[in-house]
Amino acid sequence: MKTQTINVSSIESEETVAMAKMVAEDTAATVTEVNKKIYIGPTFKGVVNGTVFKGDLPPMLQTAIKDLPAIGELVIPLADLIKANKELSIPKSSLNRFFEMAKKYGRGE
Repeated sequence: MKTQTINVSSIESEETVAMAKMVAEDTAATVTEVNKKIYIGPTFKGVVNGTVFKGDLPPMLQTAIKDLPAIGELVIPLADLIKANKELSIPKSSLNRFFEMAKKYGRGE
């Protein structure tokens, strides 16, 4: 019978390296998602509900925020989308009020 020697430490280190790579990839994906924002307000000229932004906001949205700062409250981290949608559905919640204000802004009122 032939005896085979297995180097356990090399197997463990390969598994450790593989796990570290997976964690790094997951972390990078999470950081990317954290940096993304989504506009959850009403659609109006040059600004569309559900648009996801990475980096600076487009000029039309920046102008709208300068004109009506409440619109800026409708640009939220992508990770907060579910919570924000729930709040939007509650009449008289802050986000619901900001949405209504943005609607009027979009209509030129």
